[in-house]
Amino acid sequence: MSYIQKRGVNSTIRKMTARQQASDVFSYGYIITCKANGKETQKLVEKLITLSKKGTLADKRRIASAIIRTKKYEKDELLKKIYVDIAQRYRSRKGGCTRLVKTQDKDRVLLALV
Repeated sequence: MSYIQKRGVNSTIRKMTARQQASDVFSYGYIITCKANGKETQKLVEKLITLSKKGTLADKRRIASAIIRTKKYEKDELLKKIYVDIAQRYRSRKGGCTRLVKTQDKDRVLLALV
């Protein structure tokens, strides 16, 4: 039995969806998505925040490979925002930088940076 919620699509689509939603969370601060997508994206966002706090070159390259551009930011601007703003904001936290909050719509959740 798998622990990943597969949502009926192959792994490349799942990973790309998580990458796009993680980039949107960093750009806008929150997204509204379905519960399964939200849980998978939350895992990726938490890992990327942890890597940004370390700040080694290998970690920066790993974050750069996981982030894609959004409507609001280009990739370089988004990486700068992650290193400067988000990493400094969560420097003292050990984890739990994101929250999944249920919305009034039955199948939707709000994934937000705390």
